[in-house]
Amino acid sequence: MELRLLETGEVRIHEEVMPTLLRQVVDSITHLRLLKDPVLVDRRSRTVLDGTHRVGALLRLGIPLMPCCLLDYSDAGVRVHRWYRTFPDEGPLPDILSQVGVVSVSRSEARRLLSEGEAKVALATKNEVHVVPGTKDPVGSSWSASDLEFRFRRMGVSASYETELDAFHKLDADEAALVLMYQPMTKEDVVLSAHSERLFAHKSTRHVVPARPLGVNIPLDVLTPRGEEDETTRRFRSIVLRRKVVDLGPGGIIEGRRYEENVYWFGDEA
Repeated sequence: MELRLLETGEVRIHEEVMPTLLRQVVDSITHLRLLKDPVLVDRRSRTVLDGTHRVGALLRLGIPLMPCCLLDYSDAGVRVHRWYRTFPDEGPLPDILSQVGVVSVSRSEARRLLSEGEAKVALATKNEVHVVPGTKDPVGSSWSASDLEFRFRRMGVSASYETELDAFHKLDADEAALVLMYQPMTKEDVVLSAHSERLFAHKSTRHVVPARPLGVNIPLDVLTPRGEEDETTRRFRSIVLRRKVVDLGPGGIIEGRRYEENVYWFGDEA
């Protein structure tokens, strides 16, 4: 696990910034006067893997540096998955199904069609799965899913974001009425998106990494240096090294999000 300061402007995001979430993160950072969690960044391409709104907030606040966890994106231990949307009721599903071309298939067939790019999105109820035909375009597919999510929100039906396992567990346990899926993406798709600026929709990618640091809590005055670069780096390292690190293990749910990887919590000073 490599924790390091990077210039905020040198990284590239691959997902859209949501104005409402951006304001919330800006307000949180301004109130706390620190950044809680480091941004996950690919060491080579400088692609942001997790932390889009933290980057946006620091840019908005004019903070020149940010704490990052640098990763080797080519490492097999770093994996990219999707967030599955679950909905508590079917909302506009009948209208969606009235569209020309929507077909019903099995869950396994829906996964195959999405993986091979023959379906744009899929909507699964407990007993049926409906797919909208399309061509292979993971970025476009993510936006199609986002557009459908917006249609649900307009009807007062909010989405929850789940792993595939959790989404279908909720569906089969009658804790959700519908699961929305879209095409899987590769690491190459993510890096290309970041550097072409054809961004994925919000909450599209879900990265699983070998180890995830949380709660590092770096004060803003460290991220807004007024002295020499070496002194700023020394202060940052000193803060990190003084923290008592607790291994929370994999599979934990923190602030409503499930982490499949080992989470390392940087607590109070040792």
